[in-house]
Amino acid sequence: MGFPSFARGLSDQNPGLLDARMALEWVYANIASFGGDRDRITLWGQSAGGVVVDMLAYAFPEQPLFSGLFLQSGSANVPGGTATSPEPAYSNFTFVARGVGCDFPDDGEAELRCMQQLPVNKIINFVGQYADNGTLPALGFKSVNDGRTAFANYTSRALDERKVARVPTLISTTANEQASLFKYPVQNVAAGPNMTAVDQGTVGVFVCLAANATDVRAALNITTYRYQYAGNFSNITPLPWLGAYHAGDIPLLMGSYERPGPATGFERQVAERMQDYLLAFMRDPEDGLREMGWEQHRERVSEGTGNMVRFGSGTTVERSVRASEADFACVSGAPYNRSP
Repeated sequence: MGFPSFARGLSDQNPGLLDARMALEWVYANIASFGGDRDRITLWGQSAGGVVVDMLAYAFPEQPLFSGLFLQSGSANVPGGTATSPEPAYSNFTFVARGVGCDFPDDGEAELRCMQQLPVNKIINFVGQYADNGTLPALGFKSVNDGRTAFANYTSRALDERKVARVPTLISTTANEQASLFKYPVQNVAAGPNMTAVDQGTVGVFVCLAANATDVRAALNITTYRYQYAGNFSNITPLPWLGAYHAGDIPLLMGSYERPGPATGFERQVAERMQDYLLAFMRDPEDGLREMGWEQHRERVSEGTGNMVRFGSGTTVERSVRASEADFACVSGAPYNRSP
């Protein structure tokens, strides 16, 4: 478990972050042996992966070991994403430990050793069954604010302390993020979930966080680019109300969008353009996108003038728009458009 949330007997409370850093250090040290360039590493994370790679940018600002950062539908400043004090009596970790046979109420180190020796599927099955049963309170495991690898206020750490990796950053969201993450009526799937609630989740959990991550970097004059994916293609979006759902841009970026079914010519055009841009960013994070005509996001979102590229909207492969078209839902409470 990468984030055991104040597990007893554990000195480093965020081993998941340390694992990610160790993997990056290995790549940095060995990539030349595979024909790579350690000075051209792009760190890319999607969703929770975006959270983790952004956290690494804050944890190791002086020696990030990467030259570009891609935050795809995720960033470090998740509300409530970092715990500042342990659960009562270490309840979540200890509760799971007891449920899988690691019952050591008076010995935290023995509890931890027992958990480390278990097959991971046993832990996953227990936590999954608990969640599927709808039992309350829900189990939650967060990173721990230790002041070294995770922090209580990322905005302050960047703007007040100037402690964030100063590398070119690409930040993205999809237009209807929360649709695929929200409960919907099983007996009438075509009806979909409450879309007003979906919009609130999309704005609060994704759009506003992307706006904040963009604001912070723009304020520090860090080269920053922003995009919104708005495509709605039937072969990868089986229900119309899903729209540009969370992770819906992955098949286009990875080139796997034709596996579920035949793609349209327009879909191929969108995918190829997105891939071209991403490869340009990886090749040269500082100037690659600018040389292709993508305007850097220099202004702050709150001023309503920042730039954003929108992919797959209507019949348009790409177009440059003001980020405020999405972000004013955060700044002024304006209605949010999930199908721009």
